[in-house]
Amino acid sequence: AMVENLLLENRHSDMLRQRYYQLLDDLKLHAKLIDATETVLSKRPRDKLALSYQSLALRSQGNTPKAIKLLETLLKTEPNNAITLNALGTALKDQGLFERADQLFDRALTITPHYTKALWNRSDITSDVTRDLERINKQLNNPQVPVSERHYLHFAAYRLLDALEEREAAFEHLNKGNKSKRALVDFDVHQEVNLESTICEVFSSAFLQARANLGNLSKRPIFIFGLPRSGTTLVEQVLASHSAVLGGGELTHLANAAGTIKRRYQLDGTFSDWMQYLNNAGWAEIGGLYAKATQAMSDGTPRITDKALLNYRAAGLIKLCLPNAKLIQVERNPMDLCFGCYRQLFVSDSLAFTYSFDELAKVYASYQKTMHHWDTVMPKFILRINYEDLVTDFESTVKRLLDFCELDFEETCTQPHQTDRVIETLSASQVRQPIFNSGLQRWRRYEKQLEALQTALLEVGADLEQPTRPH
Repeated sequence: AMVENLLLENRHSDMLRQRYYQLLDDLKLHAKLIDATETVLSKRPRDKLALSYQSLALRSQGNTPKAIKLLETLLKTEPNNAITLNALGTALKDQGLFERADQLFDRALTITPHYTKALWNRSDITSDVTRDLERINKQLNNPQVPVSERHYLHFAAYRLLDALEEREAAFEHLNKGNKSKRALVDFDVHQEVNLESTICEVFSSAFLQARANLGNLSKRPIFIFGLPRSGTTLVEQVLASHSAVLGGGELTHLANAAGTIKRRYQLDGTFSDWMQYLNNAGWAEIGGLYAKATQAMSDGTPRITDKALLNYRAAGLIKLCLPNAKLIQVERNPMDLCFGCYRQLFVSDSLAFTYSFDELAKVYASYQKTMHHWDTVMPKFILRINYEDLVTDFESTVKRLLDFCELDFEETCTQPHQTDRVIETLSASQVRQPIFNSGLQRWRRYEKQLEALQTALLEVGADLEQPTRPH
């Protein structure tokens, strides 16, 4: 707590603390961020900066209920702060409390009409589509709204117009939103594709066999992965409906554990570089750190899901570090999946490939090749679930999931929309509804506008009807 106490005593305290807290958040050191803010709150229980950042860290760790309590406290100190209203609305939305979240977003927009992020957050739960479209159009004509925030308006307009079935106008906003967002992100698709190719080269059959039986033997983790919008949130909700499973969400524990061991052994380079030089003890240490972190949040629940999407790249790492873990890949029709990506605005810039048809197609092809590699070098280690099967043959697919995870059948798993838990992904509102098939072949609503996406996928050899992998 020495650093925190020194910051409190500095006359530039707030500015320095904000930079320090933001650095901890950027590095995903959320446990450290909670400790840092707790030091302040023990002396100043209503410190606005500490309350705000601690709630952010708690949400990142999946403790949204406690984050909500802190934000409620913060709101009492500043009832007309639009940023606090938006943050609390977002947390309540994650917990399925849509009506109050909608009211808070509305209050934030009444106070700060040009708050574009609140318009976006409200757009999929709004109680007044017409009013929000008027708000959006007004702000699009407001020269004071910076270029860096205009994509929120276009993505929100797409959602509202799509709901009204005004397809042409909706897609025009969707294109503008994607182009605006892509222009803000520094992203090299070739670097991403090369990374996955190198991972496959490093994690060969020989590499895996030479390091077998070195990892931590925990049976707690269930990893669920796939590209965004593939249906991973629904699969996690099904499993989290089981009495023996805690839904962990998109955890950073694996990346944090690997990073800690990389620094401990002073290894350099990218993931695929330094893994080649990790000693035998390192694999068990990564697994041990992961097991410890997940046990701390499990509250005695025997199993926990980890839905970090890009963990598909780390399947070989998981095999070596946590050989008893269960891995589930969720696939979906390529056009539905890629359009699902294109129509969403993601928080993480690691998903920047979703804002361009060409980059989407390249990443999708690389993803297929990566998964084909894991099938080859680790046969039967990963269970493959098709989203279409989950929707059209739900109960038998649920039984497959439970059997693979060595879990007894429980009826609650067939009613996942009734499970009360925090969901912090863009699918939060969808998985709280009964299973529906309206998402199947959704791309055909915009078939004409998506011809360029079809062409891009065909050029990289994707099958547009089935999510098959190349042979």
